[in-house]
Amino acid sequence: MPTDDGRSHMNLGRIKKGLSNPRLVARFLREQGGNALLRWIFDDSGVRVLDQEWDTLVILDCGRYDIFAELEPSSGTLRKKRSAGSVTADFLKRNFSGRRAHDVVYLSANPQVANHREHLDVHKVIGMWHDDKREKQGQENRRGLTDPEPVVDRAIELHEEYPNKRHIVHLLPPHVPHIFKDGAELPTDSPYRNYEAARAGEVDASEMRDIYSENYEYVIDAIQPLIDEIDGKIVVTADHGELLGEGMPRWMKHLHNRWGNQWWKYDFGHYGDIDVPELVDVPWLELPVETRRETVSEPPVTDEYETESIRSQLEALGYR
Repeated sequence: MPTDDGRSHMNLGRIKKGLSNPRLVARFLREQGGNALLRWIFDDSGVRVLDQEWDTLVILDCGRYDIFAELEPSSGTLRKKRSAGSVTADFLKRNFSGRRAHDVVYLSANPQVANHREHLDVHKVIGMWHDDKREKQGQENRRGLTDPEPVVDRAIELHEEYPNKRHIVHLLPPHVPHIFKDGAELPTDSPYRNYEAARAGEVDASEMRDIYSENYEYVIDAIQPLIDEIDGKIVVTADHGELLGEGMPRWMKHLHNRWGNQWWKYDFGHYGDIDVPELVDVPWLELPVETRRETVSEPPVTDEYETESIRSQLEALGYR
């Protein structure tokens, strides 16, 4: 009959066997808490947006600092800041969890905001991931998921409706699905809409970087009417960055459980608690301001978004 010492010897034997086979070690670590270890290692001391001075915070989803700097508008002061997360969910949790922000109205085109609504103690959340006018075209229409123009229009309306609040305007571009390539709209079956073809080696990383930059520039131009119409201090930033072929250290790929042993897939996209500059370095563009907006905190009011479409829209954006 085995004793406790016997079981200890068997466990020690398994550990020795594992140490002699790095693949077994990687599999064990990944299955038994690789993501937890990455989370423990990740430096989440990035900027806390609620503590910064702004009246309107414009968030461009997946907006890398280095490429934004290449596309930077002529006005304003640009700084590089570190995000508290490398995915939207962590950005939301680390910036808003346990914080009261009843002077904030949060408009978002990203359904992750509703998916993590419990972390946001704000005055109101408005979601624009479901648009009846575009729904008739189908979920995979060319612009319906990421088009910034209706979001900008709604943001201007909300500034008029809530003039005494700070506003967060969370747009999706340059997040996939991409809208344009070489100035033309991409069809729904284009390999350039997302990173699947690039992960499979069918599209060159330099092409994807160019497309990402083009869609990044498009959303920067699209927010100009908002900048022109509203008052107060405006800051343009991002929740996190994007990998465009650079990937991450191999040991991070071993620990992360999104793609298992398909290491090459990690070279594109964004992943939780991955501490690399391409994912955590974000722009912080402070635009010139003449007068600040006077804001007040008031109890939360009813949100405006549909819950039925959250799951399908998350899937369409590659979250599930």
